[in-house]
Amino acid sequence: MSMYVTSFEWTGEDHDLLVLRLNDGSRKVIPKESIEFVGTATREDAENIEIIGDGEYLHWPSLDFDLHVPPLLEGVYGSAKWMSHLGRQGGRARTARKADAARANGKLGGRPRKCQPEAASAAVINANASSYGNCEVTLFSWQFAFPRERFAEALVLPPGAPVHHLPSLRV
Repeated sequence: MSMYVTSFEWTGEDHDLLVLRLNDGSRKVIPKESIEFVGTATREDAENIEIIGDGEYLHWPSLDFDLHVPPLLEGVYGSAKWMSHLGRQGGRARTARKADAARANGKLGGRPRKCQPEAASAAVINANASSYGNCEVTLFSWQFAFPRERFAEALVLPPGAPVHHLPSLRV
C-alpha cells in the first residue's frame, strides 16, 4: 500500500518541526532544518505548504520546491547534494558519544589498515597446529592445510612471487 500525506502541522517551540499525518494514521516528524530550502526560509514561506498529487507530494509555492512523499518517509529530504551536505554535518559532530566510540575503536587497534599490494601476495603461515596435527597456510584468500612435520618445508612467498613457488604444498 502506498503511503501518502493526509494532513500536516507545524509544532515545537519555534514551529520548527513538521508533523505529517499519513493515510495509515501514523505520523512522521521532520525537523525544519533538515528539509532542503525550507530550513533557511522565513517562517511564513516554510509554513506555506500545499499537499498535491493526492498526498504524494508536498509543495512550497513561495519556494518553488516540491518533495515526493515516499522518499521523504525514508529520510530523503532533498537533492543528492543536500543529503550529502546533511551527511557531512553529521560526520562533523563532536559529541561525547562519538568521542567514546572513537576511543573504543582505538583500543581495538583503530581503523583497519589498507592492504599493501606487496603484502597481499605473501603467504601467511599459522604455526598453531590444529588438533589433527595440521598447520594452515593462507595464500591470497585460499587456505591450505598440511601435516605438521611438513611445516618447515612451507615457504613464505616474497612480494610479487607467483603461486607456483610453493611446490611443497599439495592441495
